[in-house]
Amino acid sequence: MNRTFFIFICGCLMYAAMVQAQAQDGINARYYREIQIDAHDGKYGLLYHDKAIVPYVYDTIVAQKDNRVFITQKDGKYGITGLRIYYGDKKDGKKMFPYRNQKLYFFEKEGSGNRAKGIHICVEENPCEYNEIKFIDGRYWVSKGNQKGILNSDGDIILRCEYNEIEFIDGRYWVSKNNQKGILNSDGDIILRCEYNEIEFIDGRYWVSKGNQKGILNSEGDIILRCEYEEIKFIDGRYWVSKNNRKGILNSDGDIILRCEYDEIKFIDGRYWVSKNNRKGILNSDGDIILY
Repeated sequence: MNRTFFIFICGCLMYAAMVQAQAQDGINARYYREIQIDAHDGKYGLLYHDKAIVPYVYDTIVAQKDNRVFITQKDGKYGITGLRIYYGDKKDGKKMFPYRNQKLYFFEKEGSGNRAKGIHICVEENPCEYNEIKFIDGRYWVSKGNQKGILNSDGDIILRCEYNEIEFIDGRYWVSKNNQKGILNSDGDIILRCEYNEIEFIDGRYWVSKGNQKGILNSEGDIILRCEYEEIKFIDGRYWVSKNNRKGILNSDGDIILRCEYDEIKFIDGRYWVSKNNRKGILNSDGDIILY
């Protein structure tokens, strides 16, 4: 097949798929708008064309995100109910919505039996278990007692409600749990576990401490220097460290240049001048012995 013609066909297929997806989004948006908050005997639920898809058990319901998410309130606690709507074949419902805690409804629009087409409404009704829910920068910040968590705009969990403190800084969550600190990415994946007393992000790396021990990890949470040093200084691209009152040098990747066995280390004219137990020596910049 001619390469130019092949590229043309692929482009046409991609465009058709995009147009179809946009059309589906337009159809779905219309059906979301048909969801209604309704009251009965002082309680609230959700209706689609006079059929209850969320029961009348809530004290209040507030629509969010164009009727795709609802904040529910019951007995002084808050919850989140999410809806997902898809227009398609009746038999496709379970394949489209394989979610936990779901209720799946089908409303026939055309055809009948297994060949029927219509809208699938998947309801994910989560219990009212939060003391507070705030919508900030596209996500729900929730709390249970003194514990905090984060949910995405559809009400799905990003961070479980188990942290004492949460801050969102430069695209990552800085958290604390049982007085220990950690870092998670924007999807809730762990970068640093909650096991550190202190964490600082300096020049693209995490400087951490456990008790009196210090270490360094890269931006993905991989260890550069294990948390076993009393002091760490980064000078001219190398780590100057001390351990058990002995000094050493490691390169920027954490590889040993001089082991932690010296009382003093000085770098003069491209060489290390060292002392150990009243004896002195000289090593080159790679840690090889010149005089000892």
